[in-house]
Amino acid sequence: SRHSFPTRRSSDLDRFARQLAQRLDDGVAAQHCAGLVLVASSPFLGHLKAHLGKQATKAILRTIDADYTALGERELAERLALPQGNA
Repeated sequence: SRHSFPTRRSSDLDRFARQLAQRLDDGVAAQHCAGLVLVASSPFLGHLKAHLGKQATKAILRTIDADYTALGERELAERLALPQGNA
């Protein structure tokens, strides 16, 4: 059977998730936003949510498990404007 060993990519993803979570925690604590909409594909979304502090976790309004990195500004705005159940 194959064993799952941490790879450089997974450790880089985890480090980035920690850094991003810290920035989000800081932004929420400083009241720079009214809430958070997290958009990321799995498994990164799980890594990010796992590293968020209590205050930032409470500020999550919506999570979207998707990769929107290739979208243009207009399409991104349209996707994020959809009602919660339609993302």
